[in-house]
Amino acid sequence: MTKNTSGQKIGAQMISATDGSAFTGSVTVYVTGDAGTQGAGSVGSGACTHEGNGYHTYAPAQAETNYDLIAFTFIGTGAIPQTVQVETSASLVSTIWASVADSAGVTTLLSRLSSARAGYLDNLSAGAVALAATFSGITSLKEWLGLLAGKQTGNSTARTELRSSGAGSGTYDETTDSQEATRDALGTAQTGDAYARLGAPAGASVSADVAAVKSDTGTLVTRITSTLFTGITSLAQWLGAMAGKQTSDATAQTEMRATGAGSGTFSSTVDSQQALRDRGDAAWTTATGFSTHSAADAATAVWAAGTRTLTSISGLGIALASTLTKYVQLIVRKDAAIATTTRPS
Repeated sequence: MTKNTSGQKIGAQMISATDGSAFTGSVTVYVTGDAGTQGAGSVGSGACTHEGNGYHTYAPAQAETNYDLIAFTFIGTGAIPQTVQVETSASLVSTIWASVADSAGVTTLLSRLSSARAGYLDNLSAGAVALAATFSGITSLKEWLGLLAGKQTGNSTARTELRSSGAGSGTYDETTDSQEATRDALGTAQTGDAYARLGAPAGASVSADVAAVKSDTGTLVTRITSTLFTGITSLAQWLGAMAGKQTSDATAQTEMRATGAGSGTFSSTVDSQQALRDRGDAAWTTATGFSTHSAADAATAVWAAGTRTLTSISGLGIALASTLTKYVQLIVRKDAAIATTTRPS
């Protein structure tokens, strides 16, 4: 029974004084605390409840439990009295605690067990549970590691567990798949066509070829000066500005204009390769400053002029030469003065 706590029960088996049978009549309990004055129970004047077959119970008040040693005496007319003694748990704990040889050390330990430290212990416990789950399926970690390391015949349980991991269809064999077995296989002298697969060296040996490549690479590096790309933040932006007429990167354009004398006005929208191509396309598609007459126009004009009546052969030659000259000029260029003349007079 817990000291100074309500809601507890105490009971006794009552026997008839006449024939020794179970006593089922009324029973009253008397309470004696720490060998003090006995008195009837404070709850219901000590009246007990018959639970059956002569067993009677009483629910003491909290104050009636506030003793180290409590005696509950059950009395019934025609029944043999029964006394039940209980030592409360608080008193029992004190007795046990007093027998602890290093109680002071335990007290010190408890005083240091703060809520934060208790939380650490809880976390440690949770970690232990998680760790146990991590090793689920491994009966012996030592045997597992032995299987993985050495090619000696391993533990059969560990081998079965290892093969059942994952999809559960493993065929691991420590005699061929362990680290030692793999090392031994790699340590075997190389045979076969491995040399042929590498190919014959160009020089005296493969190492000589490697040395030659190293030398050539060193020569190439020495030819790339540290100032080769000085002034170019992004080669890609420079080339883009030179090629396309899209608005170029401001940094690349500034760097490009700063080369040489540093007074350039390059603009990708008008000076790039694409911009020049577009400008040429427009000029070639619609020419300006030239006659648009075709060869057929010139031929028609010449043959029409040839039907005129001429007064002399010399006049015919002169007129024909003049007409050809003027219409050739029509083809070569536009001239308003000539264009209005369809034939010589």
